[in-house]
Amino acid sequence: MGSATLTRLLLFGERLNAQTALHSGMVSWVVPEGSAYDKALEIISKVASTPKAVAATKSLIIALEHGQQNLSDWNKIRNEILGSAERKGAVEKAKKRLGIK
Repeated sequence: MGSATLTRLLLFGERLNAQTALHSGMVSWVVPEGSAYDKALEIISKVASTPKAVAATKSLIIALEHGQQNLSDWNKIRNEILGSAERKGAVEKAKKRLGIK
């Protein structure tokens, strides 16, 4: 979130509408009223379908937050994930859905 948006929230107590919150990075999705539960299930199913990638990404974020600069372990995991049958299957599924050969 940018400093201008943060200032508006903290100093002025301004309330943001959904589109402003989306554009400022405060939220990642804006969904129609009554569909938040379905969107949450969609997000959860994506996360649950790629547990190794999620765990690896989480460990990368933690390493970066702690100032770790040697990311060779992360690169090994990344290469394993990129070469995995799971990822190749997901890429093929996406290509089919998008009509890409």
